[in-house]
Amino acid sequence: MTEPELIAQHLAGSPWFPLSASGGPVAARESVAHVEVDGNAITIRVTDAVGAKREYQARVEPITGQCQHCTVPVDRGDTCAFCLDYVPPESPHVRQQD
Repeated sequence: MTEPELIAQHLAGSPWFPLSASGGPVAARESVAHVEVDGNAITIRVTDAVGAKREYQARVEPITGQCQHCTVPVDRGDTCAFCLDYVPPESPHVRQQD
């Protein structure tokens, strides 16, 4: 098993857990999440109290560097997608409100 696969397995150590919409303790069954691992991919399926379902996926992958502006991990280059497109409010390229 590769290192990313081992990390994914440890992250999915508890395959079922309750979720609270408020982020606090779960008083009643609001939502439940089920975690599955396939190699270095983690799939999380969330079912809320009325039966609506959502799915999320994460991958455990090594990063090659950090954004020079905000230290977010980047795979290529030295600038993340947000900083690449970001124009500061004080920039002359931003139209000032009167």
